Amino acid sequence: MKQHLLLSSLFLFAAIGILISLQPHQEKTERGSSGEENPFARLDWEHNRLADPATGKIPPMGLWNAYRQLVSQGKMHDGPFFSQANMRDGEWQQVNDFFASLAITKITYDPNNTQVFYFCTGEGWYNADYSVGAGVFKSSDGGNSWNQLSATATSAFTFCQDVDVHPFTSDVYVATQTSGLMRSQDGGDSWKRVLSVPGSLNNSVCDVEFTKNGGIFATTGIFQSGSVWYSETGDSGTWVKQTNFPGAGSYRVELATAPSNDSVAYAVACKSATYDITGIFKTVDKGQTWFELPTPGGNDTLFAHFQAWYDLTLAVNPNDENDIVGGGWKIWRSRDGGNTWEQITHGNPDSSDYQYVHVDEHAIVFQDSNTVYFGNDGGIWKCTNFMDSLPDIYERNYGYRVTQYYAGAIPPDAGNQTVVGGTQDNGSTLIYKDGISPVTYLTGYDGAYCAINHLDPSIIYTTKNSNGVFRKLNYGFSIADTITNPYLTDADVQFINPIALDKTDPEILYMGSNKGLWRLNHASTAKDSDWVQASKLQTGIAVIGVSEAQPHTVFIGKSSTSKIYRLENADTSTSAHAWINCDPGNKLPTGGFGVPITCAGLYLDPEDANHLISVYSNYGIKNIWETKDILAPTPNWTAQDGDLPNLPVYSVFIHPENSDVCYIGTDLGVFYTTNLDGDNTHWEPMNTGLANIRITDMLYRASDHTLTAMSYGRGIFVADVPMSGPDYSLTWTEKGPLDVGGRTRAIMIDPNDPTHQTVWAGAVSGGLWKTTNIDGLPVVGIQQTTVREFSADVFPNPVTGAGATVQFSLDQTANVYVTVFNSAGMITDELWQNRNASAGIHRIQWTPQSSLTNGIYYVMIQAGDRKIVKKVVVMR
Repeated sequence: MKQHLLLSSLFLFAAIGILISLQPHQEKTERGSSGEENPFARLDWEHNRLADPATGKIPPMGLWNAYRQLVSQGKMHDGPFFSQANMRDGEWQQVNDFFASLAITKITYDPNNTQVFYFCTGEGWYNADYSVGAGVFKSSDGGNSWNQLSATATSAFTFCQDVDVHPFTSDVYVATQTSGLMRSQDGGDSWKRVLSVPGSLNNSVCDVEFTKNGGIFATTGIFQSGSVWYSETGDSGTWVKQTNFPGAGSYRVELATAPSNDSVAYAVACKSATYDITGIFKTVDKGQTWFELPTPGGNDTLFAHFQAWYDLTLAVNPNDENDIVGGGWKIWRSRDGGNTWEQITHGNPDSSDYQYVHVDEHAIVFQDSNTVYFGNDGGIWKCTNFMDSLPDIYERNYGYRVTQYYAGAIPPDAGNQTVVGGTQDNGSTLIYKDGISPVTYLTGYDGAYCAINHLDPSIIYTTKNSNGVFRKLNYGFSIADTITNPYLTDADVQFINPIALDKTDPEILYMGSNKGLWRLNHASTAKDSDWVQASKLQTGIAVIGVSEAQPHTVFIGKSSTSKIYRLENADTSTSAHAWINCDPGNKLPTGGFGVPITCAGLYLDPEDANHLISVYSNYGIKNIWETKDILAPTPNWTAQDGDLPNLPVYSVFIHPENSDVCYIGTDLGVFYTTNLDGDNTHWEPMNTGLANIRITDMLYRASDHTLTAMSYGRGIFVADVPMSGPDYSLTWTEKGPLDVGGRTRAIMIDPNDPTHQTVWAGAVSGGLWKTTNIDGLPVVGIQQTTVREFSADVFPNPVTGAGATVQFSLDQTANVYVTVFNSAGMITDELWQNRNASAGIHRIQWTPQSSLTNGIYYVMIQAGDRKIVKKVVVMR
């Protein structure tokens, strides 16, 4: 049954001041045979990341202008951008982290000169978490060096859906969000609009495709009436609208031509009313006539699942015009020209009927009839037997470090490498090792805010998109307890909804909502029914901060105004308790390009209860506000933006020994100042080892002066904070994750490699990547396997001086880690590290180190993304 689509409340989160409207799909929690929450149930649902293009106002050149300002000041590099020299055969390597935009939406090459590559930037679909582009980039030496095409450094190229090179003329075509179809006939030096879209809301073009003999199709429909256009030459004035295209009531149209037949093309269209598909259509005469094909599964929702405005792709076998593959939610295939369809993938790893592949399909690239690449929200996937009746599709994400984190949490004890984070569409993850490391999956869906009990770090809290809270014990190695607030619905909360633990009393967990603040007492043992309302509020809470210096005092930032509010005695407050307005003098900003202001982050000084900084993720306003008397009836606020370019700010941290030293997370990485001084504040980029990437969260640990940065597109980074000046600069070290991947729209098989092992990929917020050995990458992601045949044991137990045997059985080949932890969660022994093990029984002899004290330890056996933890007692 189709679900009726409703637009939820207006919401702004980390979206650079764009007004959006979100609608979560009613998710279905998948459970295993034991009844526990399946951490990968996220893969079987989707939400609509919708922004209204009529009212979602942003400055069209906001990010680019900020970047140019930094270049002119000598603070950033303006190219050429050189590819990394240390390409490693064993994994993906980022090409360059300092392009003006890391939002790669398509990469292609000139078939007449395969040394010439192009990629375009900027997601133009009006998704809430879009990343702004910086035009088109070009390489003339096979990808060794890149330059931005200066003629595309304009608002016309801020958001580009597609770039393609004509197979005969080498003309370059770019499908833009607001400027129609642009063409260059001189290698990108100059551009001309060759197709405008009459009656279009934004003159938007979705897709451009070439026929076998060089004819050109273009499609429109980004939240406007979808249409198909055709031209034999591509010249302005020669484009003919396909008036017989049967896509009435459609928005976006995605098209694929048959490389083996000049006359055949297929199209799939998004239904404007419900965002599933209007249908799949075919032409056998280059668009003169179109006819509708049967719908896959006989159901409009099964192909793209209310996500067709964003997740939609189609491709044709280069050697067979009747062999089609496409998808949006899952992947479907037809072998008879679209007359019948078969589903070949599922978004749940536990599915016994279909191959598991991550949902949200964005790109399909044929190498040949049998070899196909897929790009989706789970990264890059490859199939080498696509013509088989049951093709095998495997992830190829090892080292593809483009994961998008919303927020994170770290434990308080020095040297503990654990980082918990909530990701876009890849659940909540845990990294417990030093260096660039693989993850342990904690809970599923879109991960969001996380928390770790600072008195007992074995207790971890994660959240999912909208209304979902989970508790994990035993350092995350336990079945998740669902403690979702039953008194709220998804419509009552933000899509990425905040939670916060009280560090001074970590048995108290707070949760935001559109109906005020909620509290869970005795959080480590409480049931979901134990949530109580701590105070009412009529609009959404975007950020929660709990004071350490003023116990049980909670501050919140809102999702639709700059106001900061305070709630005292929050540990015992009820719905009758009133919030205190911390800006009665109306000093905080009130406007930003006509859209609501969103508080993105709060810094509460752990030593000074009066010191607070609030930051905002908008363009066109002052985004950094500090007060040193927040507890006063009328606090004094000072804008600390100084000479910072016009950038959104998402996170903030004040140096613990010098309150004039401040670090902020922006869309272009981290900036810092050594002198907060109002309009005189001078900001410098602090991105050594980092990237031009959005920093959504910064987490500081006082015990070892570690600062952890969570990025939206390049994973996690850590730095040591110097405790004394005058040099307060940071050097960042990447932490991964190694094996998660992330949203990918751009894939290109290198035309200059006869072995086809060199592949390029672009993530929508993680930049351009390359591997020279695609088939040599370890398969470390979630595989379509059952855990029932994966078992382990440690014996004897208790373990004496003679040691013990760690025995485990595998039902298939896997990369295995065997690690021993003490009761504090610290690693004491690493018995196996990423060792490739075949199916069968394996035994490892473990002799505990002589320095280990008697007590309880945990042996974790991790094979791929399956894990077993055994509790053992050491008695010697």
